[in-house]
Amino acid sequence: MIRIIFYILLFPFRFIFYLYYKLNYLFSGDKVVHIKIPEEFTYFEKTGIIKFISEKEESNYFLFLILLNKIAEENKIKKVILEIPSLEGLDWNQIEDIISIIERIRKSGKLVYSYLEEGGIKTLMVASSCDYRYTGDWTQFTTVLPHFEQFYLGDFFKSVGVQFDVFTAGKYKSAGEMYEKNKISAPAKENILELIQDKRNEIYQQFLRTSGLEKSDVQKLWNLFLNKSIVTAQELFEIGFIHQLMDQVQFVEFIIEEKSPFISSQIEHNVQGQGDTILKTNEIKEKPKNKIKLITFEEYVKMILKKEYKLFPFVNKPVPIALVVMDGIILKGKEEDQAKSGTVNAKGYIKILQQVMDSAEKAVLLYINSPGGMSDASELLYQQIRKLSRKKPVFILQGNVAASGGYYISCAGNKVYAYHSTITGSIGVLRLRPVFHQLYKKFKINKSKLMFDKTTDIFSESTPLSKESRDLLQKTTMDAYQIFLDRVARGRGKLTEQVKHFAEGRVYSAFRFKEAGLIDDLTNFVGLLDQIKKELQLKENQRLRINFYPVVKFDLKSLVNLKKLLSDNRYNLLNGISKWLYSFTLDWYISIEALGIYWEKRFK
Repeated sequence: MIRIIFYILLFPFRFIFYLYYKLNYLFSGDKVVHIKIPEEFTYFEKTGIIKFISEKEESNYFLFLILLNKIAEENKIKKVILEIPSLEGLDWNQIEDIISIIERIRKSGKLVYSYLEEGGIKTLMVASSCDYRYTGDWTQFTTVLPHFEQFYLGDFFKSVGVQFDVFTAGKYKSAGEMYEKNKISAPAKENILELIQDKRNEIYQQFLRTSGLEKSDVQKLWNLFLNKSIVTAQELFEIGFIHQLMDQVQFVEFIIEEKSPFISSQIEHNVQGQGDTILKTNEIKEKPKNKIKLITFEEYVKMILKKEYKLFPFVNKPVPIALVVMDGIILKGKEEDQAKSGTVNAKGYIKILQQVMDSAEKAVLLYINSPGGMSDASELLYQQIRKLSRKKPVFILQGNVAASGGYYISCAGNKVYAYHSTITGSIGVLRLRPVFHQLYKKFKINKSKLMFDKTTDIFSESTPLSKESRDLLQKTTMDAYQIFLDRVARGRGKLTEQVKHFAEGRVYSAFRFKEAGLIDDLTNFVGLLDQIKKELQLKENQRLRINFYPVVKFDLKSLVNLKKLLSDNRYNLLNGISKWLYSFTLDWYISIEALGIYWEKRFK
């Protein structure tokens, strides 16, 4: 009610802003947007206060993708200039996302120019999706294709008196081999070679789509990668992958004003160095007025904000969906644990999923990027996700990897999607137990044991396992494996025997799992947003509003333990203020939609 009253009172001002933005957009000319792709991203949204006190500026990955994708719809944008730094720190699925959006932009009739600063295979893959590619003649690229190298420490540990008991369900479940063996096992070698070959094929297929290159040229490029781990810009230019070698500082002016690609030897002052030529006053050309305006990515975002400004924000409101990100190793954790990359704390995420269940969101997009973790933590998440999927449609998008526990929890969703580059599967169980018996003996270390029962030695590192304990661990490992098979079979509508054929801990490329029916389809982030709109039976122009979970909140208690320093009353007062500040910042949140951005944000 208060919001409506304020809206009525401020309507004249809103109308003036609306009219100004619409007229300004209508009479603005064509534009070229200049974008530098970030070298790293964050998956998590921060509140205003946390964002303010953070030392490092971080780009939200999903927000960047949606804004980039919006360019394909924007008629005022005629060209896109991409500066591509080294993208080797990004995951393969992130490279796939960026490439898919560049291809969408090109299909909309816009030209995409790229300048490569440095990098390797991933950088070159992104550049291959652009219309034109440029770089400096001094640039070198590390073109190391996917391969495998790993330590095997079995003999080393034995030499120092350390032994590892490894219990597995599945012959391909090989993560423990490096601790107990001195070389790779035959099943692990078979599995890894298949994954590497799949990845190399995927990379090759992307280069086959390079604009301006014939298949024979791509084969030359591929042979160059196979024979050289470092290639020069000149070699890429000779093959035809690079269109022109030029100075980076001249790149934008070359595209916009068709100036020379190199810094001129002519100077407009009288301090002449060796090799300089003084340009006479009458030879200095007046800078031509551009018919097309160059704007930065930030200016492009402001343009979209103003274009999407609504006179009646309560009419045709966007449909809200939740985007829940699970990124990292799955652990039980604690309810109060903050979300962070690298760890999925099951207890903390259960609270988030319960919150989503009771929210107004119509669907849930659960992004899972996890190699697995604790089986009991995975089961907790599985049960909560499955419960949520009974009430709201849950769409799973597997990230760079969703294996073992990552695939386990994926099976709780209504629909499971993956990138072509996703590594998934690993349906199996692994348990690892160190034994320091010989090490203690070598250094004359003794441990006294009292009241040990028949299988208590399972939890002691100082003694080898008894037969009863070994049998118990193997049995519980197989029990956990059977539950894993059951969860997959239930979630994917398969018989347990059908799932077993693709289990035993084997890791798969996503396209192989799709063929087996263990995921529904291959897509990417923006493609899945399109699919969600279809599944929800929404109109094509219906807007979506994406609410990020988890949000990294401002929590006074987590920043400094004031409770030790202050009385309870003062602490509660300060903590109450911090919660109020947090709720206040939520009023300034950004809401985004697929293929059309809707922002609820006050303009300064």
